[in-house]
Amino acid sequence: MATAPEGQPNPSPHPPVPTGTLAGSLMILGAALAFSTKAILVKLAYAADPGLDAVGIMALRAAFSAPFFLAVALWTARRNRNGNGHGGRPMAAREWLGVASLGVLGYYVANLFDTTGLAYISAGTERLVLFAYPTLVVVLGAVFLKERITGVMVVALAATYSGVALAAAGRAGAGEPHLLKGTLLVLGAALSFAVFMAAGGRLIGQVGSARFTAHGMTAAGAATALHYLLAHGTDAGEVTRTVLLLCLTMGLFATVLPAFLLTEGIRRVGAGPAAVIGTVGPVATLGLDRLVFGETVSGLQVAGTVLILAGVLAVARWRGA
Repeated sequence: MATAPEGQPNPSPHPPVPTGTLAGSLMILGAALAFSTKAILVKLAYAADPGLDAVGIMALRAAFSAPFFLAVALWTARRNRNGNGHGGRPMAAREWLGVASLGVLGYYVANLFDTTGLAYISAGTERLVLFAYPTLVVVLGAVFLKERITGVMVVALAATYSGVALAAAGRAGAGEPHLLKGTLLVLGAALSFAVFMAAGGRLIGQVGSARFTAHGMTAAGAATALHYLLAHGTDAGEVTRTVLLLCLTMGLFATVLPAFLLTEGIRRVGAGPAAVIGTVGPVATLGLDRLVFGETVSGLQVAGTVLILAGVLAVARWRGA
């Protein structure tokens, strides 16, 4: 805590927030708000071109974002080759393999489930379901690492998944005939990202968050390109200007910008405060969903949102994130 020089009173009973903390908090807030637009942009792309599939959206998004991640990956590789980067060393072969594998899982597989699921459910429902991934990290730790789950965590887990059920029930009968299918797909995305987070913690600490993000995103972009070629060949087909603009915005504003804002923000304030600030994301998506698509927010959705946010925050606090 900042204090006045010795012998002088503090000019204010409320010391100013350290610049690094304030800047980090603003970065995380900006990242959460930017990430919250991704589901809205995907839904708009589906509406603009009903023939567009999930891998087509992913390929366009990657086409705009991958060059930035590749540039950062090359830059960090050069710095570490010269001994100026995180750890002062280049990555070992096993680290390359680990980062690439986790990048494909966390950024490609999870994105595939999520983008496909958005074809069936609203953006607000998607964000609430996806936001439950920290609780899945706890479940995975208990199953595979034999980590102990306290009574408080059982309550938090129950609250979270009850919230997911309520949020989904709140959309039942709202013109979403494949609600269950879409919800399960997004849960698959949450599970993929949870495995990514649970397995990636130590590796991120070894290679650095910026390098991990850049190389992981580059590997995911390559996997997306391969998937597109296998599904559609080299024929890109016609893409409307509207879809291009939406995917450009998605690639830069909802992918590149928040990815680096988030990692830098966590570095400055820690993952615990980041988790608290990040709860603005699902709420922002619900608001945008109503503003852009006119989606109504039912009482069940509000109750589900409160339960999910409470459960996730309890998990973050318990894990000392």
